[in-house]
Amino acid sequence: MSELFNRDFAITVGSTKIQAREPSDVSIAKPTLRIAFKVEKSLDRNPNKADVQIWNLNEDHRKTLQKKQAIIIEAGYVSTMQLLFAGDITFVNHVREGADWVTTVQSGDGANEIASSQMNVSFAPGAQMTAVLKATAESLGVGLGNAMEKIGKGEFRKGFTEFSRGVVASGPTKNVMDKLASTAGFTWSVQDKELQILGPLDTTTEELVSLTKDSGLIGSPEVGEDGIVKAKSLLQGTIRPGRQIQIESLMMNGFFRVEKVVHSGDTWGSDWYSELEAKPIS
Repeated sequence: MSELFNRDFAITVGSTKIQAREPSDVSIAKPTLRIAFKVEKSLDRNPNKADVQIWNLNEDHRKTLQKKQAIIIEAGYVSTMQLLFAGDITFVNHVREGADWVTTVQSGDGANEIASSQMNVSFAPGAQMTAVLKATAESLGVGLGNAMEKIGKGEFRKGFTEFSRGVVASGPTKNVMDKLASTAGFTWSVQDKELQILGPLDTTTEELVSLTKDSGLIGSPEVGEDGIVKAKSLLQGTIRPGRQIQIESLMMNGFFRVEKVVHSGDTWGSDWYSELEAKPIS
């Protein structure tokens, strides 16, 4: 059977999982629900976002979807779905269009926590950069991800290790983190509700993703400004910001760090792709 008809998608809100097709049903040509989605993720510290449209949810499921609830989005193929997004619902709307109910759900990754987190902490003279960064990471209110391991290595820009005059960390935590990360030579982002801190050429510790024509790569990657590569593949949730990938095509063979990825799809349409931007690494 063509994989076009094996596409699957699910969102989980609380204990409720809404899936495009029944898990045991692999014989029908179309899923029981039409679902279209767009997930945008990057190394920018602004929250990643996801937009989902679902046609003809039942009334109980429409009531389940509420603002500020945690949401998990998965997509792929029957029995091989992958995580695309984890975050919080920021907007829900149900509209009647003729005979159909169309539900729109918008979500942000760590959006609620980042928007509400505040700091007001004073650190004495001689405070270590490691301690200040750790306190700030904990204040963000999301999972700590790789933060403690990365901060603990103490590999800060120009060997900066302490605040000789002390420091006051006050205000929105995201602003404090911006200043500290810039001083330390890091970038930070939230990926699937987990804090991620990387140096200029760092990648995550996840296994390398290989993109070839046999593993989903579509067409020829393009090289733009500053050597940033743009490529397109069949939908792959394993392509995440910060992850190392290898691209192999007729015109290109190299290693890159994913800077941005957009996953989009429609269970009843032709769209089922991941489009990425990546920076070359040595």
